[in-house]
Amino acid sequence: MFYQHNNNAHHVYLRKKYSKVASDSLNRVTFAFQQQKIFPTDMLGRFVGISRDSRHKRSHTGAKRAQYRKKRKFELGRQPANTKLGPKRIHEVRVRGGNRKFRALRLDSGNFSWGSESVTRKTRLVAVVYNASNNELVRTNTLVKGAVIQIDATPFRQWYEAHYAQPLGRRKAKKEGMVESEELNKKRSKHVLRKIESRKESSKLDPLLDDQFTTGRLYGM
Repeated sequence: MFYQHNNNAHHVYLRKKYSKVASDSLNRVTFAFQQQKIFPTDMLGRFVGISRDSRHKRSHTGAKRAQYRKKRKFELGRQPANTKLGPKRIHEVRVRGGNRKFRALRLDSGNFSWGSESVTRKTRLVAVVYNASNNELVRTNTLVKGAVIQIDATPFRQWYEAHYAQPLGRRKAKKEGMVESEELNKKRSKHVLRKIESRKESSKLDPLLDDQFTTGRLYGM
């Protein structure tokens, strides 16, 4: 009695067996990368960097290009800063020509300009409230260009009250109101009073902006 061995079935079994082993080992390596924060490497064990050259890309016909030279420094790329909201932390990066860039990793304050009043003040950053491109950047409080940020209104309120001698966004207890009124109505020279009087025409604020000053928070970009 002869037994006919099915080679095809045996090969299928081996493929399934070793593909499972390969996938398990790949999962273990990926887990090790995530746990130990190992830098990603390619199959040859070399470190993979960010490169902006096109020599490693295929041509428009699909042909693979020959490697005729090594990588160049001017073709490198750097990872994004992904500036977060937190205690100030800035790294200095040495760039082409010996120049320096200052890469902000975390920031807690910034310069903001009140355009209609031509006033710039340094103020505290509170939170990222809106980003048109990605809600994940709002959740992680990532500071990027175009993001709407909530800032502290105190520096701009102090300037407004000193410039126009009028209260702004003050709806608090009577005792605090008395102290603030004394500060606003301090003694000034006639020359300063004439200047303040001439500014009253341009002291009107938009109701929405007035409400923001009342809450103590302004929206900036």
